[in-house]
Amino acid sequence: MINFSGQPTIDNQRTKAQGILQKIQQWPYWNEIVLVAQKEYGLSPDKFLVLLPEYQRFLTLIMLGNQTVSMCNEQIDKLWHAHILHTIRYEEFCLQFVGHMIHHRPNLQMQSSSDNCESPETPQPPRICESPETPRPPKTCESPETPNPTEPCDYDKNPHDQGEGGKATFISLYEDAFGEISPIWGLQ
Repeated sequence: MINFSGQPTIDNQRTKAQGILQKIQQWPYWNEIVLVAQKEYGLSPDKFLVLLPEYQRFLTLIMLGNQTVSMCNEQIDKLWHAHILHTIRYEEFCLQFVGHMIHHRPNLQMQSSSDNCESPETPQPPRICESPETPRPPKTCESPETPNPTEPCDYDKNPHDQGEGGKATFISLYEDAFGEISPIWGLQ
């Protein structure tokens, strides 16, 4: 397929993703991460082996340049946490594959794997953007970085349903790179 837009074609994206994924799968320390997942989260080796390919696909999406992609599954997120907890191996992995640390932005909205990144059923009261330690002068609340101390924060909005890095973006990136999204994610 000829692509005149300068954007990668789906076939090129999938080929690139498969190359990265193969390298990730060959990383020799997954056997250590399974032990951390078992110890810290009670994840059985069998469950780990079911979830691992999807965690590896998630990492592939990040390595394709999607640094803000959302983690939309609590069980797969536990693998990421287990990986991070083995700090030496996580740092080695990140430096080897990306050249810098892959930082985890916690999904504070994720309640359980059945929630699939949706907002909690019980509405949460809005937080006020002020710090008791250091009061800030009023600013416009255009982003979480520049809050107005009297307006509700954007932090309480569920990032997985909107905007850059949200659930729809994740699904689109996943399908472009790998085809139909795995049912393990619970996002169909």
